[in-house]
Amino acid sequence: MDSTLRDILRIRLSAINQIRRPTPFMTVASETPTKLQLRRKIELLTHGRRLTPTHRRIIHCLLEGVENVGLLSSAELANLANVSQPSVSRFAMALGYSGFQEMRADLREPAPPGILNDGYKLQAGNKFQAAIEAEIKNLGVAFSAVQDVSRLQEAGRSIMQSRPFPVLGARASSGYATQFAYYAAKIHPFTRLISDGGSLVDDHLEQNRAMGATTLLTFLLPLYPLEVINSLKFAKNLGYFNIVITDASKEKLQDSADIILPISVNSSLVFDSSCSANMTSFFLLESMSDAAIEYVDGRLQASEQSTKKRRVFAK
Repeated sequence: MDSTLRDILRIRLSAINQIRRPTPFMTVASETPTKLQLRRKIELLTHGRRLTPTHRRIIHCLLEGVENVGLLSSAELANLANVSQPSVSRFAMALGYSGFQEMRADLREPAPPGILNDGYKLQAGNKFQAAIEAEIKNLGVAFSAVQDVSRLQEAGRSIMQSRPFPVLGARASSGYATQFAYYAAKIHPFTRLISDGGSLVDDHLEQNRAMGATTLLTFLLPLYPLEVINSLKFAKNLGYFNIVITDASKEKLQDSADIILPISVNSSLVFDSSCSANMTSFFLLESMSDAAIEYVDGRLQASEQSTKKRRVFAK
């Protein structure tokens, strides 16, 4: 390799490494208006789209090296994001472009002058602070949603009348369902967690219905497993009153939900997060308690006495 080519490669790699190591304390507010407009343009392109974890890695890479977006090749962007080159092409097509070249050409174009208007607020300095900011906004939506508590109250009453009471959550939703079932069992001893997949879910639904179950609670967070959507329809046909905690549209649920407790999901990180899903599950536990106060108080006192006697928790 001659010295000229070696120097060119060295300069190119140096530029890429500079993108790899963004200044950790640089905030969005310290960027130039042009960089802010381009950053905002990327955010608008990806906002509201259901993207894969690989696609989100590419987004983070684009936002961190926003000033070099129009200069990188698909291979260089793949290298920076630590993904395959075909993944970069699929990412561009997921945003509606014919391929990477069209996306890069569009990002090279100046952003509209008013792109920072319409009440746009500068986000925090790094992706973790931005994710917290997004969750705060989602909790604001949840705050407004519970101004009318009638759905929560109806859901709480329906659950406390169901014996047994199945709780369904699969894949990404299983953690939320498991935590809810743990607390629900303290005030509703007939709580039954269903976190299996496939035909076993329908087996559990049939068995619980045969024992007298009337209400099913389902956690349905992205990505939405088809098996869970089909199980909701199956449960409806069995005669269940379906309560669903989800951000999915009613159309996606195929009209199989009687009560939808809406939540918001933050998709800015590699994997989705949802503080509002956690909050809504505790709101529902509170509504269950309100629906049978005397019974619940007795259950909680008995549970507390039992754990003390058995020395379950450290002092």
